[in-house]
Parts: sequence; structure tokens; C-alpha cells
Amino acid sequence: MANGTIAFDTLQTSGQISGTAKSVDTDYVVNGVPKVWISLNGTSFGIRDSFGISSADDDGSGDYGINFSSNFDTANYCVNQCASYDGGGGGAFGRYLSAPQGNILSSELEFIATYDYNQSQDCEWAMLQIVGDLA
Repeated sequence: MANGTIAFDTLQTSGQISGTAKSVDTDYVVNGVPKVWISLNGTSFGIRDSFGISSADDDGSGDYGINFSSNFDTANYCVNQCASYDGGGGGAFGRYLSAPQGNILSSELEFIATYDYNQSQDCEWAMLQIVGDLA
């Protein structure tokens, strides 16, 4: 069996969706969805679930590194991050995003998700998603 190419500009439903939203431009689908997302367990470090991630590591209290399965075209991607702590009291901080040695890279990212602003306690949930163009 030979593999081929299907070219199209619009996806359209066969009628299961009501209203006017029955088609979508494929450019929107390709450019408008997260290419990478991850949900980490910060307290007993581990990946709960992910997409587009080849590996993750625990670099210290609330400091996590992730490596992308596929590089982004540039480091001009958009990152959304959140954190949660179920230990009661206080709140969780998704403090900042950075990269190794302060460089923004198209292949990996480091981020902080901590229970306290002093970065002394891991969060139970550390989550992020990234939207951008893959290489």
C-alpha cells in the first residue's frame, strides 16, 4: 500500500454540530493549538501526562526542565503556566519562565512552579502549554 498526500484548506463536519460553526480553516488548527503541554507531579517528581515532551527533570525545589520532542522554529513561542498545591493554606506560584543559562531555546525550557514565593516548597501540580511554530 502506498502512502499519499491529502491536501485541503477547510475541514467541515457532516452535520453533528449545530449552529454556524461547521467548518474550520486548517491554518487555524495547525497554528492555534498547543504543540507542547505537560502536567507534572512536583512533590514526588514525575510526568502525569504530556504531549510533545521527550523528557523532564527536577532541577531543585520548584524548578523543572523539559525537553521538547520536536524543536520550535524559533524561541518566539508563547507559554501559559499554572501551579497548584493541595496542602492547604496559601497559594501556588507559577513564578517565571526561563531557559538554561538564561537563554530562550527552541529545544527546551525551564520553569518555576512553587508553593511559596521563596521557592522553598514544590507544588503538587505544575502545568504548562506552549503554542508556536514547530521547525
